[in-house]
Amino acid sequence: MKQTTWLTAVVMLAVGFNAGAGIIDLTTAGAVGGPVNGAIFEQSNFELSTGTGVFEPFVRLQSNGTEKGYNTTKNNEEWDTKQGLWTHPIQLSEIPICEGIFYKFELDINESSNQPKLSLDALKIHLADVGDLTGYGSNPDFGTALYDLDAGENNTVLLDYSLATGSGSGDMVACIPISALGTDGSKYVYLYSEFGSYTGSDEGWESSDGFEEWGIITPEPATMFILGLGSVLVRKRR
Repeated sequence: MKQTTWLTAVVMLAVGFNAGAGIIDLTTAGAVGGPVNGAIFEQSNFELSTGTGVFEPFVRLQSNGTEKGYNTTKNNEEWDTKQGLWTHPIQLSEIPICEGIFYKFELDINESSNQPKLSLDALKIHLADVGDLTGYGSNPDFGTALYDLDAGENNTVLLDYSLATGSGSGDMVACIPISALGTDGSKYVYLYSEFGSYTGSDEGWESSDGFEEWGIITPEPATMFILGLGSVLVRKRR
């Protein structure tokens, strides 16, 4: 089966499970969820699965309990964003494309072994003409989010750090539609995310240890990413 046909099958299958989304459960190896507002989410130990390429973070967040932040210059300390080399501007032309219809963002979480679960509670992506904006939420230069996990209703992605092999090996791939972000490669990408707020089950979903980081893998082999049909695990919020 060709990759494009495989992906189409995944999307069609996911639609059946995703009426009125809510919870995107990626707590089993290889789980796939979505589409959620056009995006597909996959549990992926991506560094091991690619075999080539380097994971390059562009934003790191860290706090115990709940955490939130976004990428801009390396000196940004707003909310729980960590300063340093791995928080920086990134242009749309740098984001890898998969299957010809998605931009591909990688997420690496770092939780404690005795509390490995973590919820992704917000994901918003904006584009702007410059890469050093600050004041997220109050600065109109960010504009409206072009992708919003919670557009239409409140959605949550559930993650499990114990499925990976440590920092840098990866936990999730988010495939965001090109149709949402457009194709102007000169634009700067701002990715805002929140973690650790979900309380809808008896398990703890708070952040408990190291940093969470969003990044990309470069170089990007054309055949590296294949969405599996194994399990599309999206269950409606109770």
